[in-house]
Amino acid sequence: MNANKEFQIMITVPSTKNAKDSTVKATEKKEQTPEVIHDLEKDVTDMIHEIGVPAHIKGYQYLREAIMMSVEDPAMISSITKILYPTVAKKNQTTSSRVERAIRHAIDIVWIKGNQELLKEIFGTFVMEGQERPTNSQFIAAVADWMRLEHQIKVS
Repeated sequence: MNANKEFQIMITVPSTKNAKDSTVKATEKKEQTPEVIHDLEKDVTDMIHEIGVPAHIKGYQYLREAIMMSVEDPAMISSITKILYPTVAKKNQTTSSRVERAIRHAIDIVWIKGNQELLKEIFGTFVMEGQERPTNSQFIAAVADWMRLEHQIKVS
């Protein structure tokens, strides 16, 4: 028996538009188009500019990548030190600890000098109560969640 046989599974789904059935291959995977990825990058970039992250610091790039990854995969937040930082570090040819420190520095700056109105919108009472700045995980998770909700970004 040949173990290398290839087969396709066909699924028939009733169409809501008409009485005909539409057939979809189970092997087809809907992938994001470059326009969708570009829009996410632009939306995140615009938001971190608006929130007040200075573009000249390393934490700016790392934070942008971390937020984009977290928007695309919300489970990333639960593995911030095991997956998120190492992935960002590898893309930027640096270490996880440097990524963590640079993001923390960027958040420190934003929390003190950033757009307080936008921070209140994203973090709510956390800002109003005069709390110390959020942790890196809290900041990335809140911003990624806000991006998904406010900009109707669909997670595939």
